[in-house]
Amino acid sequence: MGLGHFVIPAQAGIQGLYPFLLSYYKQSNNYDPDGISGLSKEKYLKFLESFFSLAHLNAKKTTQMAFINADWRDFQNTPAKNETRVNSILINDYLRILNQSGWQETHIFQAPLSSERFKANVVSAMQRKKIIGVTSRYVIISKKK
Repeated sequence: MGLGHFVIPAQAGIQGLYPFLLSYYKQSNNYDPDGISGLSKEKYLKFLESFFSLAHLNAKKTTQMAFINADWRDFQNTPAKNETRVNSILINDYLRILNQSGWQETHIFQAPLSSERFKANVVSAMQRKKIIGVTSRYVIISKKK
């Protein structure tokens, strides 16, 4: 299972808006094997718990944080009707971790992505196998409780 990366601009201190960007993909061969992209689902969720707790501990009372991510579904070669929740990480998992770490979501919205990554042969195969493709990410804005 591949997990993405954080992009934290140098000017993003403990105060103000935290622009933490996380991308979560099942493409671990595209990421550093020693990075979070190589973690299992359980270790990734534990990492998020630790990270958000640490950010909360070090944040000022007025801090807001933006978290960008997508549901990760174990969909490779699996028709949508046969997918299970067992290996998935969905928005409710991210929200639960944020809330347990001392953050309260204030906004949740979808950020569209280009469909450019879906080439004709890929789309055709997905249609034939009845696999759902997603071209957006969640943006979750949270504030310190």
